[in-house]
Amino acid sequence: MSLEHIEVGRIVEQDHQAFYDWVRNPSNKRSLALPHTTLRYFIPPRLYNLAADPNFNLLDDPGNIDVTISVSQAEALEFFILERKPNPLSDPNLLENYQRRLMLYARGILRSPPELPGDIDRLHNTHYEAIQQGIISVNDYITHFIHLEKRAPNELHVISYNDREELRGQGIAVSFYLERLHESAREMGFRYITGEHTVAEDPQRLIDFFTKRVGRILLSDLPRRVQRRFEKSYSETIYHAYFTVDFLDLRDQRRYKDAQPA
Repeated sequence: MSLEHIEVGRIVEQDHQAFYDWVRNPSNKRSLALPHTTLRYFIPPRLYNLAADPNFNLLDDPGNIDVTISVSQAEALEFFILERKPNPLSDPNLLENYQRRLMLYARGILRSPPELPGDIDRLHNTHYEAIQQGIISVNDYITHFIHLEKRAPNELHVISYNDREELRGQGIAVSFYLERLHESAREMGFRYITGEHTVAEDPQRLIDFFTKRVGRILLSDLPRRVQRRFEKSYSETIYHAYFTVDFLDLRDQRRYKDAQPA
């Protein structure tokens, strides 16, 4: 085993211990007000492994992978997963100027939207407000922005899971949902993880990912009495076939997976 992978094991074990020390406190059950050291356990292990791989050139050092929190409340959590780089990924002056030009376009002063310069990281532009607030910096290589919400006493709802396009296809999403979110939510006392897949150009591809790889169940495939349990969670403007449920209780898993249509 390489020194890099030994380091990954040490980091993961340290994060694991911090999470379980926190979640063992009964007052923390089903709370999303996670401190930084606890939230680090949500980093997908696959991300560390890629950073330790000398043949993978998008990530450099597992020791520089971290989380930073933008919202941490009992019922809402927003955070970034990122790798801290030694040098800026965006020119701060160009980024500020580009944002000004976007505002001019929004006000109708510019007739066409400005083209994003090559010296600006796309996700720095997307999350410019977080840079202004000092939550992230231009040295941060953002891999994810994740927004979770407590929708009912036992339901954890994924509002958004935004990842970096060039990191897709590496098993990171599966690692997050199965190795981290599923396990962590169950330990925190949740009974369900839910998600509504509405913004993708190809929602069916996302649905196939969640049902076939992550093991969720389509709301439309569940008995009507169970669907009613989640009516406050899914949008009234979209057919609830795009809403999926991950049952964390083993009894629920057996009961409702057997009830699915063949």
